[in-house]
Amino acid sequence: MTTTREPEIPGPNHPITIKPTGVRVVARAGAQIVADTTRALTLREANYPPVQYIPPRRRRPVAAYI
Repeated sequence: MTTTREPEIPGPNHPITIKPTGVRVVARAGAQIVADTTRALTLREANYPPVQYIPPRRRRPVAAYI
């Protein structure tokens, strides 16, 4: 049996914000740096943990490390 839930709509009861992170963000896959940027964005949605978004031009293709 599967249950479906209604998607949350942004608003006063479910706030969503996207802002510049404001610091350098380095992402690694093992010892390899796959992203290094000062242009990351932080997405905050209601009570969920913040998520970092790294623009595509600031990432290296993951396939290069497989």
